[in-house]
Amino acid sequence: MSAPYTGNSNVKGTHGLTGDNSKGGDGVWGESNPVAGRGVVGVSDGGTGVWGDTKTGRAVVGVVRTMGDAVWGETKSGRGVVGVSDGDGTGVWGATKSGRGVVGVVDIHGDAVWGETNSGRGVVGVCHGEDQGVWGTSEKGDGVHGETNSFTWTAGVSGLAINSQGIGPGVLGRSEGSGPGVFGQANKDAGVTGFHGDPRLQETTVGSEGAKAGVFGASDIGPGVLGYASRNSSAAIVAFGGLRSSAITYPYAGEFFGKVQVNGDLQVEGDIFLPGADCAEHFDFSDPEHIEAGDVVVINCEGTLEQSSTAYDKKVAGVVSGAGKYRPGIVLDKQTAQNRLPVALVGKVYCKVDAQYGHIEVGDMLTSSPTAGHAMKAQDPARSFGTVIGKALGSLVAGKGLVPMLVCLQ
Repeated sequence: MSAPYTGNSNVKGTHGLTGDNSKGGDGVWGESNPVAGRGVVGVSDGGTGVWGDTKTGRAVVGVVRTMGDAVWGETKSGRGVVGVSDGDGTGVWGATKSGRGVVGVVDIHGDAVWGETNSGRGVVGVCHGEDQGVWGTSEKGDGVHGETNSFTWTAGVSGLAINSQGIGPGVLGRSEGSGPGVFGQANKDAGVTGFHGDPRLQETTVGSEGAKAGVFGASDIGPGVLGYASRNSSAAIVAFGGLRSSAITYPYAGEFFGKVQVNGDLQVEGDIFLPGADCAEHFDFSDPEHIEAGDVVVINCEGTLEQSSTAYDKKVAGVVSGAGKYRPGIVLDKQTAQNRLPVALVGKVYCKVDAQYGHIEVGDMLTSSPTAGHAMKAQDPARSFGTVIGKALGSLVAGKGLVPMLVCLQ
């Protein structure tokens, strides 16, 4: 065919071009060989620009061999292009070498392109050149609308970039006004879900909160969600909870499960709440394999730490953090070396004590004892200065044990 099928209707509520094939085949077929021609063109002031209805074939087919628009539908307030297929066919199919596969234009209100099918594809646009497979433009309605009622992993609108050497996205959204480039809304699952890898890994949720997420991202090898900002004054990712973190019930702007690494400065305009009980710092130990949390440690002649074994030792450094129910809230100078352990500097820590040198009561000053790695009650004021490691927050009448202690080196 050397010319396209063209339909024009000026009567509101009628179709510019209608094709009906209830048995099979193509409802409307348009093919154009001239350069910049259109395969199928339908124009209507109030109805549907192009309407195709079929049981198993293709409702609307447009083919352009060189350059142009395969299917063009235009209307004032109805639907630009409508294709309906009850079987395994395609509602709308447009193929072109360098033009646009399917074009729908709505000037006032309606759907630029509408594709509906029971088991096939609602709208298919194929472009072998550098233009768009499907193009939808609307001043008030939806440029492209896709809908599916399937209970399986299907989508209302699907975009796929299959060029392994290319970098183009499967779906691209742009906005030159005040609206978002891509908007996602869901009643049960996440509004927008992004995957790198296989979605069948079933990593679509993190408990019930993941299903309620506005945006969910998952990757098998890279970051789940990545943000970038070129200006130093702009944040790559901005998050706020409730009404800009002023909500009473759930004010958190961010929540992380697992380790968080910050490659740069961390600025906080507010309080920091930590469940840990002390501020500790990593030190080198001469024999870390024989050191336990709660041990009293001293500085040796090599500048590393080891278990204490002398009463009122002025080289005492403190207590190894992490014993009992207390854990460090902050660890300074943390390194990956195997011979390093945290020593409590400020806060509360459980300390090994030996009550044979005196009953320990709440408020007693503690110092190093002759028992390796254990503290005792500091009873000699003359020898206590420079050797006290903390104040007892618990008591121990006899034997050895762990006693909570407030760190206060003196």
